Amino acid sequence: MKIVIHPKAIDSFDNKAEETARGIIQVPIIQRARPEFVPDFAIKAIIDADAAQKVIEENKDRGNITISRFLLTKDGKIGFNQEEYHNLQLLAEDIYERQEIHPNISLKKVEDEIFDWATERFLQRTASRLCEYIIPNLEDAISEVEIIIPIRHVSTQFTFPCGKMTFIPLNASFFDNWERDLAGHSILDVPEMKAKIVEYRQMFQGHSACTVRMVAEQRRAQEIALEEADIALALFRVFADPLLTPGVRSVCHHWRGQGDAQNGSFITNVTHNAPPLWNGHLAPASDPIILNQERLDIIFGSGFAKVQNVYLSESKTDFQKDLLKSLLIYSRSSLREDAADQLIYVFTALESFLLRNQNENIQQNIGERVAFIIGNTPSERIAIKYNIIAAYSIRSKAVHHGQSIRERDTIIEFFKNVFFFFVNMIDCNEKYKTRNDLFDEIEGKKFA
Repeated sequence: MKIVIHPKAIDSFDNKAEETARGIIQVPIIQRARPEFVPDFAIKAIIDADAAQKVIEENKDRGNITISRFLLTKDGKIGFNQEEYHNLQLLAEDIYERQEIHPNISLKKVEDEIFDWATERFLQRTASRLCEYIIPNLEDAISEVEIIIPIRHVSTQFTFPCGKMTFIPLNASFFDNWERDLAGHSILDVPEMKAKIVEYRQMFQGHSACTVRMVAEQRRAQEIALEEADIALALFRVFADPLLTPGVRSVCHHWRGQGDAQNGSFITNVTHNAPPLWNGHLAPASDPIILNQERLDIIFGSGFAKVQNVYLSESKTDFQKDLLKSLLIYSRSSLREDAADQLIYVFTALESFLLRNQNENIQQNIGERVAFIIGNTPSERIAIKYNIIAAYSIRSKAVHHGQSIRERDTIIEFFKNVFFFFVNMIDCNEKYKTRNDLFDEIEGKKFA
């Protein structure tokens, strides 16, 4: 895939790169007496395509952001200290933000290539300017890849669309085909890889996955796929595993590692006909959701088919955009285990959708608007309104005063009301152009 950047932009990037490269330093190897204790931290090793080993030393802050970086050589370290490496990162961000780059290339890939260019220039292994050096490497990194993101807690025998992703079963044939494709592979047909497939089969077989194919650099493809999987599963979760019971966490999500920092997926390089490789860690087991035909019919029929069409639409109304934003917030509530946390997300979703502005009374307006949307009689509407006011009071006591939640029946009724409210809004998403149209209609009903 060709990357064509305007010549003026190339000149600008090249000039900034020359300034950045002046910050590179060489630190000689100094023999010191070995201290009594040396932590055996792992040093990241990067293997070039020509099989020459490059050992990179990176220092990171507590947010896992690289703050200095050096190439280790027999004569010492070559690289950038904190301020100078920050300048390199700013240059990488400028290049990454170009429309010709960020749809297909990750920021980390751009950063790596600039660092490689700077060290190669310092070692006098290249006389090329930055863009002349990195653009061919970025082009070579782009290929057709398939990203397969395991959903370890959901089982199905069917393949069906889910947002921009596709749900697939991780059945026995999936792993049988993987083992078959691995046989005879020039690099990966080794005992260690075969043992890994056995491990993955034990962990994932019988569950499902979200998958998508795209043309991009592998790291960027994974970033995009994980973002789309988050959205697709959030919308799917509203109907597949709705929040109806306080303190119960949904299992319908793709696995994340410790601290939600590490994501897991299989990456298949379709262009180079390579079998899937796992990128991430493994998750603990959990009882799965079984998506048989009856349950899928209920999920799609209760609103998921409609909300998926809204998400995929290229011409969304303001009402539909606001509804999707609110649904994504609402869906996050089911990933929390504490009922107070669940209430915070649910009320945030309602406030973002049902208030005209920040000056409106939260309890009264949310309560009345939900009541008029889902209540059929005056008595039903009054009960719904006061249930929402009571739930908001419970949320406030838990958040502001640290009180435990004991009014379980009130919260269960509140969660049921909110679920039916969103189902109703999805069902009539084409009726309104803006939220104000909905509010005006409710005001008309109140004073009819």
